[in-house]
Amino acid sequence: MGCVVEIGGSNIVEYVYRRRTDDATLDYGQVLNTNLLTAPWINVGHTYEIAPTGSSGDPNIESVTNHVPITEPRGFFGLEVIDN
Repeated sequence: MGCVVEIGGSNIVEYVYRRRTDDATLDYGQVLNTNLLTAPWINVGHTYEIAPTGSSGDPNIESVTNHVPITEPRGFFGLEVIDN
C-alpha cells in the first residue's frame, strides 16, 4: 500500500509491505522506474526502508515502512522478492 505524505517539507511515497521473518532465503527489495514502456526497472534494494513497523499478528510476518522521495513528475515502484 502506498500514499503520498509530506515529511520535512518534501513529498514522499510511504509504502508499507509485509515481509516474512522465518525464511532467510527470501530477499525483499524495491524497484523503481520512470517509464513503463522503455526504461528498465532499477533495483534500489533497501535504500528507502525506514524500519520494520511491527507485527501483523503473525509472529513470522512483519510490516516494513519505506519512504520513497518524489523526484520526477511521474514514477513507478514495486516490491521485488527473490528466493536465493
